[in-house]
Amino acid sequence: MFILILRCLNKYRSFFLPCLMTEKRRMRKNTRNSTATDISARKKMMIWEIKVTVAGLAGKDPVQCSRDVIICPDASLEDAKKEGPYDVVILPGGNLGAQNLCESAAVKEILKEQENRKGLIAAICAGPTALLAHEIGFGSKVTTHPLAKDKMMNGSHYSYSENRVEKDGLILTSRGPGTSFEFALAIVEALSGKDVADQVKAPLVLKD
Repeated sequence: MFILILRCLNKYRSFFLPCLMTEKRRMRKNTRNSTATDISARKKMMIWEIKVTVAGLAGKDPVQCSRDVIICPDASLEDAKKEGPYDVVILPGGNLGAQNLCESAAVKEILKEQENRKGLIAAICAGPTALLAHEIGFGSKVTTHPLAKDKMMNGSHYSYSENRVEKDGLILTSRGPGTSFEFALAIVEALSGKDVADQVKAPLVLKD
């Protein structure tokens, strides 16, 4: 299980802006984990300085993911939490990954703190089910991977959207590997505005 943490320094305003906390456990497709990191790195080259910290829920030991990718956390989750607060907490998905997020008391604490301070929370694929498990964003319109829809709607705490990316207030959700670029760019737009998101998108040669 991973938390991906980004911290941004806005060069133009000369102040330190703690920026993105992203939850990361290895899911089915590695694209869901890597895209937000890659997009953020591109954002760094263009406008921001961003430090990315991958924090392991169980410490700093390397973790073998579902597609045999090895992730080496930069810090434990407990150490990373001390560097908050963050502008956004991001939860990737995958069945096992999402289940681990759902069962983690540490993740619940982070999400509750983020919600209480009115910070952005983003989740993709099956990741939004962790919002349900930890009672986050009740009443929001959300989307998930199609296979996670029934679980997400259990109890009718949310309204469901078939949109590829759905943003309702401070809850931003997306559907899966095929929507990961849109998801990542939506996060950039939420943090930095559409102009910056468009600048990041342009060299990616994405299909409109």
